[in-house]
Amino acid sequence: MLKLRSRIVLKLFSILLAVFWLLVIPIAATAANNDLAQPAGNAFLINNALSDAWFDPATDGQGFFIVVWEGSSFVFLSWFTYDTERPLADVVALLGEPGHRWLTAQGTYSGDTASLDVFVSSGGTFDSATPEVATVQDGTITITWTDCNSGILTYDIPSQSLSGEIPIQRIVLSNVTACEAAQAG
Repeated sequence: MLKLRSRIVLKLFSILLAVFWLLVIPIAATAANNDLAQPAGNAFLINNALSDAWFDPATDGQGFFIVVWEGSSFVFLSWFTYDTERPLADVVALLGEPGHRWLTAQGTYSGDTASLDVFVSSGGTFDSATPEVATVQDGTITITWTDCNSGILTYDIPSQSLSGEIPIQRIVLSNVTACEAAQAG
């Protein structure tokens, strides 16, 4: 049964990846052709080396995977977080923790700021194509990087009346040098 579930999850992931490449990349390519203004002088510029795992140390156990496509001025983000309230004590998850939530966001960037649409997916089960997953847009995220190791993520999720700011920093510093080189280059 576990092997069957694993195959189904891989199939679902493959489908989501295919949808991403079919829908997101054309949007990103269109955005790249737009006249996006770049700041003058020594302002910080988003670059590929910002692609990394990010978090706020105050909320350890939660965080973000952020991928930057510099050639198309596009950013994709996965937000690993928790529900707004703890599930009842008798709620049992068959896999993982019942309060986990996974949000995604995608959009374009200019200069030091990325403007992303938030998407919430629900209704699926582990490693299964059924029931069908529902994905809806639900808010926005703006990330403004201050340097190669830090930024401010601002979110607005209207369906839950949630909004706020999260100071983010890299989990691992291995890409900082490449980011700094891109700033100088």
